[in-house]
Amino acid sequence: MLAASSIAPAMAQGVPFPCAELDRGEPRIFSDLAANSAERVEMPVAVRRGAILARQERLFLSEWMTVADTALATASGTTSPILFRPYRIAGAKRFCTMTQRDDIFGPPPAAGNYLLKCLVDADGDGQFEAFRRHGELVSYNLRTGERGSPSGIVQQDQPLQAPFALVPTSMPKTPMMGFEPRLQSRLDIIKMDKAEITLRWRTQVSTEPGKAKFRGGGFEERHVMPLQDGARAALGEYTVELHQTGRKWTATASPDEQQAEYRVCDGSVLQAGGLFWIVSALHLASYDPDKSNKPVQ
Repeated sequence: MLAASSIAPAMAQGVPFPCAELDRGEPRIFSDLAANSAERVEMPVAVRRGAILARQERLFLSEWMTVADTALATASGTTSPILFRPYRIAGAKRFCTMTQRDDIFGPPPAAGNYLLKCLVDADGDGQFEAFRRHGELVSYNLRTGERGSPSGIVQQDQPLQAPFALVPTSMPKTPMMGFEPRLQSRLDIIKMDKAEITLRWRTQVSTEPGKAKFRGGGFEERHVMPLQDGARAALGEYTVELHQTGRKWTATASPDEQQAEYRVCDGSVLQAGGLFWIVSALHLASYDPDKSNKPVQ
C-alpha cells in the first residue's frame, strides 16, 4: 500500500476556515455540487420508528481540464485525453494530474514516487511551461503500521516537453468515480410513542455511493413533534406533516419553499442563511457566525 508521506495540516478552529477537502495529503478543490441522485421516497410514509422520509446524495464536482492540443492530449489518438483538476498547493490553485505521460512530463524520476504532477505558468500568459511533483508516496505496512522513508529530494519546477494551454472538459466516467466524495443526507424517524415522534436530519461526506451508511462524524439535528393530525415541523431542508386516518398515521416530507442553496468554496460546502459546512476526509463541522466562534458537531 502507498500513503502520502506528508499529511495536510488539520483544519483551523474558528474563522476563517480553510477552503480545502483533504485528499491523501493534497487538498482537492471542488467547484459545485451535483443535483440530488438519491432514490426518491414515495409519499406518504407510514409513521414508525426507522421510517425514512427523505434522502439526498449529491456528488462534489471538480473543474476538469485537458490539454487544448487534441493530438497532445490523446497522444495522437492512442489514449483518452489526459485530465487535470484543481488542487490547493502551498496556498495557490494548481491544476494537477495523477497520470504519468512521458511525452508531456518526460520519464519519471529514478528516485521517489509522487501522487501529483502540477502545472506551472510562471509568466501568467495562459500557457503552462513547467510542472512540479507533489505528494511523495512511501510504502506503508497495514499490519505493523511501519511507514517507509521519503527520498528527501526537494522538488523543483521542471520544463514540460512542450508548453500547452488547458481547456475545460467533461467529468470522467471511470471506476475511480466510486472514490469521489459526495454529500449524503437523510431525514428519518428515530423514536415514536403515543404522544410524539422524534425526527432526525443527518448529513455526512462519504466516498461510498448508493444508500448512505451513517457512521457518525457528520452533522445531526433532531426535532420532537406532537403526534397530532395536521402537525407540521421543519427540519433540514424539508417540512414534515402528519396525517391520521383511523388508527393509522402517515407523514409527508416536502422541500421547503425556500430550499437551501449550496455553493462550494474550494471544498467547503456553503448553505444559505449563514450556516456553512466544512468538508474534509474525516470531519464535517458546522459553523453559525451569528451565534458562536466555534464549530459545532
